[in-house]
Amino acid sequence: MMMKKMMLMLLLLLLLIMAKNRLQNLFDSATGCTWTWTEFPNTLIFGGTANPAATLSDCQSACIAAAPRCQGIDWALLNPSGSQCFLLSTQNNKFSATGATHYDLSCIGMHSIFPSLKYERKRLL
Repeated sequence: MMMKKMMLMLLLLLLLIMAKNRLQNLFDSATGCTWTWTEFPNTLIFGGTANPAATLSDCQSACIAAAPRCQGIDWALLNPSGSQCFLLSTQNNKFSATGATHYDLSCIGMHSIFPSLKYERKRLL
């Protein structure tokens, strides 16, 4: 009985993790990519191109639309609305910055289409 409860709890935990990952990932049927974001709180990369996106989601969408040139974003929460989003063409040279969050963009899927992005070959369930 105890083993059954442990298995059930493990299954529930796995389902919750999968649900969270699916919400954070975005599949793009045009490219075959499942776009994923790796978050780096209190971090930024200098040299980004300002984008007027008003929400983090809009900023991430702008980066995906510009891939593979766009490889990540900085989101400066403390900046005024409309000046919080910066699109980046690199994932290198991260610096500590209170109030900013850097996100690296990755493509799981079509390596040959986006060779400059961090690529992960994963078996998707």
